[in-house]
Amino acid sequence: MNRTGIRFFYLIYVLSATVFFLYWNFPSEAVKTYLVTHANRVHPDLRITMDHIKPVFPPGIQIDIRLHHGDRTLFFAQKLKAVPQLKSFFGQKTIYNLSGITYGGKLKGTLSLSENKPAHQIYIDANLFGIQLEKIPIVQSLFEADISGTCDGRVIYRDRVGRRGRFNTKFSVSGCKLKSTTPFLGSEILVINQITAEVVIDNNRFQIKNCMLKGPQGSGRLSGIITLRYPPQASTLNLTGTLNPSSEFLAVLEKEYGNSRFSKKGSDRMDLFFRIDGALKSPNVVFN
Repeated sequence: MNRTGIRFFYLIYVLSATVFFLYWNFPSEAVKTYLVTHANRVHPDLRITMDHIKPVFPPGIQIDIRLHHGDRTLFFAQKLKAVPQLKSFFGQKTIYNLSGITYGGKLKGTLSLSENKPAHQIYIDANLFGIQLEKIPIVQSLFEADISGTCDGRVIYRDRVGRRGRFNTKFSVSGCKLKSTTPFLGSEILVINQITAEVVIDNNRFQIKNCMLKGPQGSGRLSGIITLRYPPQASTLNLTGTLNPSSEFLAVLEKEYGNSRFSKKGSDRMDLFFRIDGALKSPNVVFN
């Protein structure tokens, strides 16, 4: 073998050995401490924990990450990979490609970090695919019901200088079922075939924009504000919307409210205006 071939294989050996020892001696605890310290600056009431940190190829890290509020886990992702876009190191912000597994589905997006003063700037843009609602404990406990369905959507988080960050979300849920021990309008199971909505989360304020629902009991629109409180069941509602109910559901409404105005003839469309207020645990539903 000529000298060029020997040098080439020697170089491959040195690089392979270097990569192996870097992987074997990867300072996971130091990296974990650094990431948690910086991540917890996002919101003073939120706490982030990370486990199983290890390097991956292309060069990056893989972690299991949990987002907590008090003693509740709000979000959990397994095998979340963060791989930097190398060209971003030469710009004003560093961009990481994200991918991972969360609640039976997948997450894919980007994380942008900027060191520009007066404050660190964080921007997250993530797409969610096939998220199983029944696997999310906070969803189950929030509504005190068994909720199932498949969710796809997009989540954007922006830092704001001098203020807490804000989330913008757009999502759709298919095959949604809510099963509760407390019957609602004569039924323990509520089926909604399709839900689409845009939600802005600003501190403890959820602003629901143009939520559309379709199911066997009818179709409708919903918008308004949910103010989160502790415990979550004490959260307050201020929602309004319209409902075009099926004939069967109209009969249920008429029986529940004892009002003949819920009746409609033939296939004529009827849009009922309603308001929902009060606490999440025992909301007041009023039809206008």
